Amino acid sequence: MLPEYFKKYYMEVKTHIFRNLKIIIDNRKLLILLAITFFLGILVLGTNISTLRLTRAVNVDEYTEVSRVGLMGKNRTLNPHFFPYGSLYLYLTLVIILPLYFIFGVSWPVFMLAARSLSLVFSVLSVFVAFKIGKDVYNEKVGLLSALLLVFNPLFLSFSTMAKPDVTQIFFTLISLLYCVRLTRRKLDRYYYLAAFFAGLSFGTKYAGIILVPVILYSHVLTYNAASSESWVRKFNGFLRFLFQKKVLYSLLIFGGTFLLTTPYSILAFDEFLWWQDYSRRIWKTGSLGVVFENNPFLWFVHLIGTLGVLIAVISLLGIILVVYSSFKDKENIQIKSITVLVFWVVFYFFFIFLTIGLKHSWALLPIIPVLLIFCANFILFIKDKLSDKGALFDKCGVIVIALVIITSITTAIPYAVAPIKDSRIPSGEWIKENIPLNATILADPFSWVPDEYENWNESWNPLYEELNTTKPDYIVLSSYILRKAPGERYDDYDGFLRENNYTAIKDFSPGVIDRVYIGRPLQDQEDYDYGFGIRSLISIFDSPDSSWNGPEITVYRRDA
Repeated sequence: MLPEYFKKYYMEVKTHIFRNLKIIIDNRKLLILLAITFFLGILVLGTNISTLRLTRAVNVDEYTEVSRVGLMGKNRTLNPHFFPYGSLYLYLTLVIILPLYFIFGVSWPVFMLAARSLSLVFSVLSVFVAFKIGKDVYNEKVGLLSALLLVFNPLFLSFSTMAKPDVTQIFFTLISLLYCVRLTRRKLDRYYYLAAFFAGLSFGTKYAGIILVPVILYSHVLTYNAASSESWVRKFNGFLRFLFQKKVLYSLLIFGGTFLLTTPYSILAFDEFLWWQDYSRRIWKTGSLGVVFENNPFLWFVHLIGTLGVLIAVISLLGIILVVYSSFKDKENIQIKSITVLVFWVVFYFFFIFLTIGLKHSWALLPIIPVLLIFCANFILFIKDKLSDKGALFDKCGVIVIALVIITSITTAIPYAVAPIKDSRIPSGEWIKENIPLNATILADPFSWVPDEYENWNESWNPLYEELNTTKPDYIVLSSYILRKAPGERYDDYDGFLRENNYTAIKDFSPGVIDRVYIGRPLQDQEDYDYGFGIRSLISIFDSPDSSWNGPEITVYRRDA
């Protein structure tokens, strides 16, 4: 028998779950959106997971996550020996994979399918929570439109079926934000504790979750009301007492305790944890789109806008401005105050990431995208309502704007949905299988796929400098990714270098526009595209919003006799 205290909260949780299920069942539009999210994920769930070598080539991060889970099971330890993120996602994946291991044995496709399915479940749940936040702070129409925009957001769609912790963190982050909004309206202690608990889960999934702590404190400050007749000394002392109320301190303890429970080896293996933080910091600083981007902040900004969609990004910014304007106009409005919690999250997160790890990865925006889309949805409907007041013709203009935003989202999302199937490494691997003898010796970098049938295959992170002169392979398979990621000196003319060593390019597989322009060419050619404040980059991004989903440029070289 459960103690009465736990029984009470168990019944509350049970009631809360059934209430949310009823919301989904009763709201047909929301149910359709959740079904679409699930269906889009199912389309690519089993892509590129047939062999470990293929998965590693196409997405090394997925390979790393699932491999670490496998090592934990093999070594019978809960220490993942891997701390660029929190450990919660690894533990959740382990819980799913262990029963499958006893049923199917060691099966890489089964393990990958399970890990990706976990992300898909959290993506569906994230869409639902985004709807709830939009409905809570505005109304049901805003909730539905923001959920629709999230379903078809290219970046969210890409990560929704990846065996990575990003979408899991989004889910926990959104729930924490939901309770932060609610505590500004009803000062219930449990809202503080739930916000802190889910913030701790977010932090235990990826470390950016720590940014939720200032959001909780900001939400608490919004509930403060000082007596106007008091002196400034009394007001200051009263504010300090208010700031350090027991429920705030308990919330901080819950946050920290939740993180330690989900990532216990951050303390138990502290030196290893610190090493990973230093390593991750160096990796994050390098960015992901090549040399020409690294010295041009404008190009990074344009790239990040491209991942959200220019039209939606602009409307989201206008939505934030509308909230700020409304908060100054009506400072005592509790609803507007609660919405500023979301503004605080977006602004604080953006500048915190920008000043620490940098905004050189598109996924850096993921935790704030659902909130940006809520602001976008509200601003669109706000404008439509204003236009409707002016007559039927203006009302139709508002409908056209909504339709344009939705169509833009869907058409931008389609390439992302099919991109894993069209990855340049798939046709290159198939071509190798058809045209290179099985007994040939092949040297490849980790981002190129050499099918498993080839046993005389070697892999190197720096193939041109370390391996070429010693192994003399029959063939070299080289991706443009390694040319920008290889340690030490970069290659200005790798084709010329290989020709000098008696290698000839026999086949080239070109991906999306960005990689072709900025990565798959010598650096002296890349510099030509750095003029005019990155206008060529802007055009390229509209053509291919995120080049990483099209894969690198793959070139196959053959050693001359």
